[in-house]
Amino acid sequence: MQKVDVPPGPVLSARAHFSQNLGTPTLILDLRGKKPLERLEVAVFEPPSRGAPLLVTTVGACQVPMKDGRYFEGVLMVKPAPPKERMELICKLMASLATYPVQYGVSLGAGAIIHSEAEIRKTLGMDVLMALPPVVFAPGFATFRRPDQRAVERLGVVPLHKSEADYADKHGPKKLMDRLTELKVDIMALDRPAADFNAAPPKPAAA
Repeated sequence: MQKVDVPPGPVLSARAHFSQNLGTPTLILDLRGKKPLERLEVAVFEPPSRGAPLLVTTVGACQVPMKDGRYFEGVLMVKPAPPKERMELICKLMASLATYPVQYGVSLGAGAIIHSEAEIRKTLGMDVLMALPPVVFAPGFATFRRPDQRAVERLGVVPLHKSEADYADKHGPKKLMDRLTELKVDIMALDRPAADFNAAPPKPAAA
């Protein structure tokens, strides 16, 4: 009898939650064997409209708890949609994110800085990733439940240049995000230049 390939329960829960909120992914990269996870996938969802970001998410990080006992799945939004070769690099970067807490014995929460400079620069054109509060696209999207009813957070991550990470370290992640918004920096844009914190905020358009 042929063995049926059934993913672990937490992976099925993560899949179902994304399907309910985002529909069918256009790409799923199967990375089974990415220890310490029994099964890991990275799913890609195409932009719903022109100018909207591409969404890339881990599916399976929630099999293993972080140091503080919490569970998570990572979400990255980028634009424009990259070519195939770069998309595969982004998926592999997200797979590394999935195993990062267990590999380094840490917990990720809003404001946490994830260091892997060579890999992040090669993939996203920046230096670090910063975790954001749980991503909300629709009511109930920010969290879901594993089969054992333990909560899983959908943590967003955003790529930053080193100077921006240093700003967050000095002033706090909220001040950084407020300042980037003030400077009209598109944090989802691949290969964007570093923010100039000495620049004056853009003037509002004339009425």
